[in-house]
Amino acid sequence: MSGRENQQHRYDKIRRLCRQVNRKRRHLQEKVNLLCQDLVHSNLQFTETLHTLQRAYEFQSDLMGEFDGRYLLYKALRELKSGLPESNAAIYLCRSGNFEAHLTGPWYDHPEDIREMETLLTATVIRRMVETGQSYLVNDVETWQDISSEHRQGLRGLALMALPIEFEGELLGVLVFYRRNDRGFCCRDKALLERLMPPLGRAIASVQKLEHLII
Repeated sequence: MSGRENQQHRYDKIRRLCRQVNRKRRHLQEKVNLLCQDLVHSNLQFTETLHTLQRAYEFQSDLMGEFDGRYLLYKALRELKSGLPESNAAIYLCRSGNFEAHLTGPWYDHPEDIREMETLLTATVIRRMVETGQSYLVNDVETWQDISSEHRQGLRGLALMALPIEFEGELLGVLVFYRRNDRGFCCRDKALLERLMPPLGRAIASVQKLEHLII
């Protein structure tokens, strides 16, 4: 092999080595980028979880020590509604078989409108909840095939979200949110509310036990 061929051979070998190094470098960079993305995502999830737990703790602290059942329910609804603007919220209690607290917006400010809405909710989402024990998120009631066409017509234009209020395996009541279906609700709204249901159930059970002892 001549000196020129030998030199060319060395150049080719160096180029192959450089290509191998560059491939490994790119592969390593991709791994580092994926690891950084995972760390950022994990930190965001951790921060959100901490925020949710903090809110649940503060919510429970605000409710415990309240001995007036009606005041407790309205206090809870105001706090829960603060995270869902332009929503209406109501709490149905199984013990009484009625809605015991109801916060509405300007669309349902007349007592007759509220009574009609509570009648429709009782016949639809409350009945379904008592029968199945599962939560509901329906972003267009007119498409909800589990209820009658008459009830779909009565609730037209609305999105509904309902969650069970439980304590030690007993269904104490139902939390219902509703608003115009062009706003709707999302799974994240439902997940955040679900975190707040245990302290609400505990507070309601405590007040009901106290009321039973007083009576």
